[in-house]
Amino acid sequence: MATTKWREGNRARWVGTRPAHDGEQVASSSEANNATVVQYTVPAGGVFHLCFYQVSCRADAAGNFARVYVRDAADNLVYQIVVYYFGALDNVNSTGTLYPPLEIPAGYDIVIHSNATGCTIYSFVLGWLESA
Repeated sequence: MATTKWREGNRARWVGTRPAHDGEQVASSSEANNATVVQYTVPAGGVFHLCFYQVSCRADAAGNFARVYVRDAADNLVYQIVVYYFGALDNVNSTGTLYPPLEIPAGYDIVIHSNATGCTIYSFVLGWLESA
């Protein structure tokens, strides 16, 4: 995986806050209801740095589950970001800020999944894309 490329080469002389990346900001939102939805696919030649997520879910019955995860180019599970299992009617919300960011290579997907019609999941991710 790629390492962060700093915009200012002489970090010893930094004063105050400097941009920490040399890439393009990516913000993506999506929802799923009884479906699996690819929220974001890292394009060829890039590395996506996931630094923030917000996930909300509503389930109307026991046995519902929803999740946000990362899968590789062969659609194999790599990381579980958020997993909700419901024992009854419920609403949940979670946010996360990742320090350092999670580096996701080219061809990998951020995916959201809901297992039932009564279970709706909403996902927002924020990060930046750099050339590998």
